[in-house]
Amino acid sequence: MGNNPVSIKILDQSYKVNCPVGEENNLLELAAQLNQKLVLAKSRTPANSITQLLVMVALEISYEAKQQSILHLQQAKQVDERIESMQKALANALIKGVENQDSSAP
Repeated sequence: MGNNPVSIKILDQSYKVNCPVGEENNLLELAAQLNQKLVLAKSRTPANSITQLLVMVALEISYEAKQQSILHLQQAKQVDERIESMQKALANALIKGVENQDSSAP
C-alpha cells in the first residue's frame, strides 16, 4: 500500500501531504478540524505569530486527547469490573447448580 499526495488548506495556506491510500478522507477531516481550531484561536487570542497560534492549538488538542484517554481508561476499568462481577455470579450459580444436583442424587 502506497501513499497519495493530498492537498489540504490550513489558515488559507495550501499544503500537499502524503497520505496512506484509503486514509485521504480522514486526513481531510482532521485538516478541517485543525483549521477550524486555528481560526477560532486566532479570533479569540492575540497571538503575535503563527507559531504561537500553532503551539496554543497543539496544547489544546493534546489536552483533549489526554482527557479522552483518561475517559477511555475509566470506561475500560468499569467494563472489566462488570465482567469480573458477572464471572463471579456465573461461578456461584454453577456451584449452586452442582450442589443442588449432588443433594438431589439418590
